Amino acid sequence: MEARMKKQKSRSQCAYFGIRTVQSRDHVVPKALFGKPTPQNVVTVGACMECNQAKSPCDDYHRDCLACDVRVSTNPIAKALKAGAIGRSVETNRSILSRQAVRHGRLTPMLTPRGLYVGRCVSVRVSADRIAGALWFMVRGLYHHLTKTMLPDTYVYAICPVHSEHCDTTFDEFWKSGTPDVVAIGESVFEAKYNIWSEDHFTTNWCLRFYGRIVYCVYVASSANAQQHLIPTLGAAASPASPVGLPVIITPESLGM
Repeated sequence: MEARMKKQKSRSQCAYFGIRTVQSRDHVVPKALFGKPTPQNVVTVGACMECNQAKSPCDDYHRDCLACDVRVSTNPIAKALKAGAIGRSVETNRSILSRQAVRHGRLTPMLTPRGLYVGRCVSVRVSADRIAGALWFMVRGLYHHLTKTMLPDTYVYAICPVHSEHCDTTFDEFWKSGTPDVVAIGESVFEAKYNIWSEDHFTTNWCLRFYGRIVYCVYVASSANAQQHLIPTLGAAASPASPVGLPVIITPESLGM
């Protein structure tokens, strides 16, 4: 009886922020990324109203940034999103990315990885905090779904975008010291490789790929380990030759949670 009560209690707690009560099921990888029909293997977790309200605008912004990225311009699902949901969001002035593009966008030369000029496109500096917030929820929800436990609130997240020319090799060669586990949802939409440290099951490394062309690395560690090992290492490695960009360090406090 006691074990059953504990199990019921854990199920009633928000997967993102455990002390709050579940009020709905939330799509960890937003269903807005997939278009219709929604894949049958989407991942959902129980979430509280506060987390749902904080996650939704991050997810919408991240969807717009992903689908409008020139690297996925030929992806059929990204093209359908731009013509459909994103187009409607732009027309009704609900798209934050669209408003940023109008105010701050500029024409930028487009070059191939070998430096060949292929035209110009509108570029805009995106909100790193919003994208990092979307990935924070994603990793936290996936971890809860996969392990049935919750990452501690004291752990920090270093979220690094991978440079275009390194996306394929970074994802394919992720975690060479062992075979990582894999999550894939939807055809050519979302893939994740992850590794859970044997010494500390809350310390995890993630490599997330969207639409086959956009990759982020996410490193989760305790605050002490992050300050001592993770953050200095990432900072030293983030030179122009590095496959990853400068990390955005995310904590629950920085998201207002």
